[in-house]
Amino acid sequence: MNRITCLFFLLISVVSEAQDKTVIRSNQQWIQHYQHLNISKKWQLSVDGGFRWRDDLSQKSQYIARLGVLSKLAKGIQTGGGIAFLGVYDTNELALREFRIYQEANHRVPLGQSAFIHRFRLEERFFNNVITGEDQYNWRFRYQVQFNIHISSIGQQGTAVFLNIGDEIFLNAGKEIVYNVFDQNRFVVGPAIRFPSGWQAGLAYNFQFGAANLPSTYLKSNVFWLTTRYSLDLYKPE
Repeated sequence: MNRITCLFFLLISVVSEAQDKTVIRSNQQWIQHYQHLNISKKWQLSVDGGFRWRDDLSQKSQYIARLGVLSKLAKGIQTGGGIAFLGVYDTNELALREFRIYQEANHRVPLGQSAFIHRFRLEERFFNNVITGEDQYNWRFRYQVQFNIHISSIGQQGTAVFLNIGDEIFLNAGKEIVYNVFDQNRFVVGPAIRFPSGWQAGLAYNFQFGAANLPSTYLKSNVFWLTTRYSLDLYKPE
């Protein structure tokens, strides 16, 4: 009888804990452009910027502008770093500014016309609350894996269609981090088309699951992400 009673109270506690969890759901719409300038065989300047909305484009969510430099260490291996500026909105009013410094290393493995890419990125994040004036700082660790799967080629000019599938996990660290050491996980899948002129365009579905810095509070978001990329050589190949 005691065992049955213990099992009953254990089940009650599990159900109560599950009921206490708060899940905030949203939909988001992102646009972003990436510009890659190949300065030499070894050095690349990377610039990107974008804007994000939520709730079917009815609410501003965030803007981002980022500048980075990458250096080629060996075939398929690059390291580098950069800076980023971000703004987060609350009810269409700017509520939070972020200045970010980052370092990264990535490795691209060709698989015929397809490729496997993985990347580690470390971010130092400085926040300023626009409303209260409060400043905060934390670290974030990101690890991404991605497959660029070649689907088909179009015409004789080298236009190619790919399917991109990837996953990235984000972890936080810092004295202000209490409930969200696990920041988020981002699963992305979608087609992309690459033109011989250096342009690339893609439309992806991004499922994000994360934790807020609040007790038992989680975030789920369905994101549609439109991206464009352009790569330009600023040197003459030998």
